[in-house]
Amino acid sequence: MMSPPRSLAALSLIAFFFALSSSREAVVFAPEEGSALTKTFGMEGVFELEELSVVVDGEDMAEALGSFEVTVDAVTSIVVTDTYAALGEGRPRKLVRSFDRLGASSTLTTDSDVGGESEETRLSSALEGETVVFTLDEETAGYTVAFAPGEGDEELLEELEEEMDLRFLLPGGEVAVGDTWEVPVRAFSRLLLPGGTLGWTAEDEPEAFGGTMEGFGDALFAKLDELLAGECTCTFKGTTAGIAVIEIHLEVGSALDVSELLRDLAEDAAAEAGQELPIEIEVADLNLDVEAQGVLRWNTTAGHLQDFELSSDGLLGIDLALSGEIMGEALAAEITVEVSTSMKHTVGVE
Repeated sequence: MMSPPRSLAALSLIAFFFALSSSREAVVFAPEEGSALTKTFGMEGVFELEELSVVVDGEDMAEALGSFEVTVDAVTSIVVTDTYAALGEGRPRKLVRSFDRLGASSTLTTDSDVGGESEETRLSSALEGETVVFTLDEETAGYTVAFAPGEGDEELLEELEEEMDLRFLLPGGEVAVGDTWEVPVRAFSRLLLPGGTLGWTAEDEPEAFGGTMEGFGDALFAKLDELLAGECTCTFKGTTAGIAVIEIHLEVGSALDVSELLRDLAEDAAAEAGQELPIEIEVADLNLDVEAQGVLRWNTTAGHLQDFELSSDGLLGIDLALSGEIMGEALAAEITVEVSTSMKHTVGVE
């Protein structure tokens, strides 16, 4: 017969292991079929020129350039309503999305020895007010996208993204307080481009300039997976009143050769103007270093995102080496640009 002390120790050990197993929780995507959620994605960013170095034929042009400051303040607001018409395992089988409000703006402010100025650019999207349907293709595991009802500009559908629930941040199984898991940094493109490419167009922007910038933006975003290299760690902090809390720490450190991209865009722009490109882009290296902290809160009772916030600070740099002939004279130039970035991403769900 087991003595009382030993019996008590055995019972304590059993209770301990039971407590460990029972403390594990599932944080999963499981909204009610037929339910609808209104999601508001917000972004506020400040981008400041920290360094501009121009060296032409070995001569530093700092004195000729003078001192100046450049700041860009950017704001984006995306409001959609998602109806989960049919659900599959961990994802919708059919999702109906209405684009309620789509707006973005940026303000460019410059200040130099000769004065300063500020210019605002507003962006809009033809998708605002439209409704689309995402239907899961069981064979490809991707989604087909169509307007509902009626017809629309099919090009607007080409790069839409179904995932606006931030499911990519959830753990792969049950977790206990303090558990951590890694998330591919490239998955954060879903946060940088909520809902995918939404067909933004700028108001009062010259067509040629707008086309060139749009082409650069599209080409750069096509390489976003390569630029988003680093580590992301998520930590489960526990659940209170049906709300699970996940802390996020993200570090990005990457370099990307964009010389071919810039060369192609410059050649296309020159060809459209009926001119030959007078310079050769020999080197164009883009460097990105970012550190971010955030919190995701998940409604475990309703099985969907509650809210999300991520703040980041970083440095974006580009190194250029150019050569060519201008007005009959050969020249070589090296340009270095560094821009500090401060961004805040938020998501609210109703």
